[in-house]
Amino acid sequence: MGIEKQIADQFNLLVNECFKILRENISARKITKEVFICTLYVRTIQYSKGIGILLEKKNFVSIVPLFRSSLEALVDISNLCDYEDYADYLTLQSLKRKKEGYSKWYKNKSNPFFPNIEDISDDYKLVIKQVKSDLKELKKKDFDFIKENKELSIRNKFELAGLENVYESIYDLNSTDNHNDFSSLASKHLEEKENKELIINLENKDGLARIIPHILTLSGLLIESLDQLFNKFEKDFKGFRKVLKKENSKLKELVDLNSL
Repeated sequence: MGIEKQIADQFNLLVNECFKILRENISARKITKEVFICTLYVRTIQYSKGIGILLEKKNFVSIVPLFRSSLEALVDISNLCDYEDYADYLTLQSLKRKKEGYSKWYKNKSNPFFPNIEDISDDYKLVIKQVKSDLKELKKKDFDFIKENKELSIRNKFELAGLENVYESIYDLNSTDNHNDFSSLASKHLEEKENKELIINLENKDGLARIIPHILTLSGLLIESLDQLFNKFEKDFKGFRKVLKKENSKLKELVDLNSL
């Protein structure tokens, strides 16, 4: 069995265990902020499962976009757990995007790249009126958080979550991969032979070593985020933390053993 599959199997085991713990211990009867946090965590689980598949297939380059999306979701979870008004901030931003998106769609329905939005009325004025009404109601609420944080950048969100070190390192440094920077393309897909001939590769030969920090960062944050979620539901996480930490230690040992 190749090392990529071994690491992927252990990572997948940890991810599946996180999901199992969530499913078996957290329940609700109506949609609340806490339930929304759960759905965000499940989205991160789905991203992580995708990363596991890509890791096993040695498709390292494609892991980075999923990793960054996972980090952004985990940062939102942390802030939703720590700041009472953060959910209203996200709702406000969502409504603003919806208003802008609907306006563009209605003004240019002939654009073939716009999706066919079937769940909204053909009456533009009615839809926009409803969105504006929702925005107005939300802005009426006396939320200091919204007043102080009208527009949060991704960096600001990481700082709120106490994860500025993660942003400044593994998140920000990988932006070149996400945005097809020329230097990134060269380092990931070009190899120079002894005779100076350039070979174009799908993956860099040291791709696994480059992606391991992403895997270990994500596995650790998945545990911490689930801990926060349990705390939000006033549930004891101590026993589950012990189980997950043990699996995470096995993942780290596997990496160390192979001296990547």
